[in-house]
Amino acid sequence: PSTVTLYGNNEQDYRLFTGGRLNGGLILNERRTWAVELSAFAFAERDTWFAGASGADGSPALSRPIFRTDTAEEGVFLIAFPGSFSGGVTIETTSELWGGDINLVKSICRIPCFSLDLIVGGRYLSLEEDLTVIDSSVVLDGGIGFYNGAALDTGAALSKTDYFQTRNQFAGGTLGVKMEVRKGCWYVYSKILVALGNTNQRLDIYGQSDAVLNDGTMASTPGGLLASVSNIGTVTEDEFTVVPEVNLNVGVNLTPYLRIYAGYTFVYWSEVLRPGEQISRTINLGLTPTSPIFGADQAVRLPVAAPTSNDFWAHGINAGLAWRF
Repeated sequence: PSTVTLYGNNEQDYRLFTGGRLNGGLILNERRTWAVELSAFAFAERDTWFAGASGADGSPALSRPIFRTDTAEEGVFLIAFPGSFSGGVTIETTSELWGGDINLVKSICRIPCFSLDLIVGGRYLSLEEDLTVIDSSVVLDGGIGFYNGAALDTGAALSKTDYFQTRNQFAGGTLGVKMEVRKGCWYVYSKILVALGNTNQRLDIYGQSDAVLNDGTMASTPGGLLASVSNIGTVTEDEFTVVPEVNLNVGVNLTPYLRIYAGYTFVYWSEVLRPGEQISRTINLGLTPTSPIFGADQAVRLPVAAPTSNDFWAHGINAGLAWRF
């Protein structure tokens, strides 16, 4: 009843991202009915970090929840336990989004107070994220540790690293419209785009267990806890994807050539991999080097690498300066 979830009971919150967008265009004919536009944006990489640790006596108890294949029940892997182990865990995640597009623009309607353009072009997007879990334990007088099936006495140190990285790269064609309504020096600008194409998804999983043995020597073995020898490696897939985007800006023409604006942008991406969703808690401890039952049953190859797609969306406010000539 006194168990408390320290991390993982809420969705990951990166809070606000900051970034920039650069737009440029060139009119292609004297009638000003055709133009080409280029755009690129990038957000600064954001990360989150969590750490928890016991005292030197191993209190309070810290553990990682798993579903054990040998018992077919919920269980835990101990990091710290009073009188047996002292230890701690750190969790870090990062996220980075950027992209660009090139479009051909055809003027459909252009009058003093209103303009309507058709957009056809191509878009590229990249989303890279990762999640790392590292725990470490030191064996106390009342405990016993295990590494590669061998028992370790007081003073031995053990650690496990689980690393999940996802990369999503979208490339596709874009169709959309943009509209501008003008009244005096004020204007309202809106752009609606829909991109259809392919998202190349890549999942990298890495795991390692390390030990400082009782004689002072150090050892490393492939496989952590969530990243085991059964799912370590790289998996790539391609998914058909829809990426709509909506922009709405309100601005002021300061001069015939200079304008300022502020507005709202929304982007949706239908098929992406997120690192947290690639984790399975169903663990065969016979594959875990720091488990007491390591090697007992290695025929059950769990967890497995099974990429799971989900949707991704981002929205925010923007402000900018435009120069036209």
